[in-house]
Amino acid sequence: MSEKNFEIYDLRVNQIKEALGLDVQKPIFSWKLRSEKQNTLQTKVQILVGKKAGSADVWDSKVMTTDESAGITYAGEALEAETRYYVTVKVWNQDGEEAETSSWFETGLMNGNISAWDGAKWIGAP
Repeated sequence: MSEKNFEIYDLRVNQIKEALGLDVQKPIFSWKLRSEKQNTLQTKVQILVGKKAGSADVWDSKVMTTDESAGITYAGEALEAETRYYVTVKVWNQDGEEAETSSWFETGLMNGNISAWDGAKWIGAP
């Protein structure tokens, strides 16, 4: 445990740590909260998604009043295929203390059609 009274851990995107090849436009975020103090509650959350670590050039959820730490759906601009995105989650507890964690995920082809594999001759027989 860090010097803080609480921390966020186990940040996941679609239930996967550091997800590779996601083919969904609206991934779902979840995390866990750990505290040395009893009855610590998350009261607010902010999710930042960017193409660079620590940035919010793709989505800033703004500070939301919620105790939910699972099932938070991405609501930013359309995600690009084969792109790494960095996620930062900040939460506040009932005492106004803040905790933060970061991770990343990568999108896949974002195209379910066979045309996405055009040129991949090694995939199947002629």
